[in-house]
Amino acid sequence: MDINNISIILNITELGSYQKSAEALGYTHAGIRYVVMKTEEELGIKLFYRKHGGVALTNEGREILPWLRQMEAGRTALERRAAELRDMNAGTIKVAAFTSVSVLWLPEMIRVFHDRYPGVRVKIVNYEEDHLGREMLRSGEVDCGIYVMPVEDDLKTYHLETVPLVVIVSPDHPLSGEKYFPVEELGNYPYVAGTGEEMIEDIFAKNGIELNVQFEANNDHAAMGLVSQGLGYCVVPKSLAETSATPLVSIPFEPLETLDMVMAVRGGEPCTRSVQTFVDMALEWMKNKK
Repeated sequence: MDINNISIILNITELGSYQKSAEALGYTHAGIRYVVMKTEEELGIKLFYRKHGGVALTNEGREILPWLRQMEAGRTALERRAAELRDMNAGTIKVAAFTSVSVLWLPEMIRVFHDRYPGVRVKIVNYEEDHLGREMLRSGEVDCGIYVMPVEDDLKTYHLETVPLVVIVSPDHPLSGEKYFPVEELGNYPYVAGTGEEMIEDIFAKNGIELNVQFEANNDHAAMGLVSQGLGYCVVPKSLAETSATPLVSIPFEPLETLDMVMAVRGGEPCTRSVQTFVDMALEWMKNKK
């Protein structure tokens, strides 16, 4: 049934006349009669009968009137909700990110977005391993996410920043005074594993080094706390190391090791207006941050 015909049927019911309804809605008399005929055929019942001065609902018409009104109210609510989403006054955006990005970048990105679109909620969904974060995006669990390159071709990416990696050690670590951390020494000291270790595996693999993992933590700040106690070293983005509340020494690699950070959405399908706007504003924020 054409949802627009319900509005016409309700209007005829209110006005009690095909002619008055036609004039009110901008239809011809024949057009109104056609809508009634088609609706009666679809429902299999007679809706109106003629009376002096116009028409009135049949018994069957009165029976289904509450449902017609409910359908019209539902359509009105749907159109209102769609308008809110279209005008970005409602809805939720789910953003995947690993812990350090959730701390360093997303709060300001979200604040900038929220200042302009306060009606749209933003939910951060953390992941511990990069491939799991990408799967969240593919499955629709999240709308967009921040990841480390490379990512698969089925995701559309926007470059955010190339992030330098550093080794962090406690001030009393034997290599804390080094200008650069010797790559060949990576396997000779205890390693503290934080989140997202698959992101830095290439550093060790290309140098033929096996990690000597002695301790593990389920978030980067806990890992940095273990490092500050002299329990080993950790490899983290330089920007994350600078947020540590505990005494740490950051040592760069020679040659420089980096991560290419991107914002990604599902490829092959258009984003909603709110998601695309969030992505665009995040990119603009990143550009202005540099």
